[in-house]
Amino acid sequence: MKLSELTIGTEYAVIPSWTYTNKSARNVDTCRENDVVKAELVSKDKYEYQPSQRFKAIDTNFRKAQQGERSVGVLMKATDSNGVDIYWTARLADIVAPYATLEPKWTEKQLRENAEAEERKRLEAIKEAKQRVVREYVARCQKTVPASLNELIGRRCRKVTVTTSGGYADNELIAVVEISLEDMETLIELAYQGKEAVA
Repeated sequence: MKLSELTIGTEYAVIPSWTYTNKSARNVDTCRENDVVKAELVSKDKYEYQPSQRFKAIDTNFRKAQQGERSVGVLMKATDSNGVDIYWTARLADIVAPYATLEPKWTEKQLRENAEAEERKRLEAIKEAKQRVVREYVARCQKTVPASLNELIGRRCRKVTVTTSGGYADNELIAVVEISLEDMETLIELAYQGKEAVA
């Protein structure tokens, strides 16, 4: 922001000099909440810019910039997680916008992301419930299906398994019965015999 746009006592979204951020953090439209800190402008006077330096008191830690000095910053104040005020110099380019103008956008985005996460969670729960029904159905059929096929064929099947390893249909788990080719041919013969008897 420009110096003329700043107001002492106003809280701004400021990119701290002690952390790395990409260029998108300086853009009002792409700046994320965790790219910046909420900081109050203490003074519009130009101070010598001290990157990565922050102090708990103003006192003699900051020096006014000399006329013509290019590496300058304005004095900012923020409160850390322990409730302690810290001071540092921030370049004008690192002051993104008044915090109050960005906070509603971040809040709206967070609410939207929370809603999307809840929807994904709901859909996942539905999917898991359907899969559980299939797995329970398969567990019940692992004994009944082979027994029924043995009775139908008139002998013990060479191979018959009931599993869910057949993959997904429309992204839903499906139950699959695998039998040997010999048993399948026997079933086909029985089916044709039954068809001829009905005819």
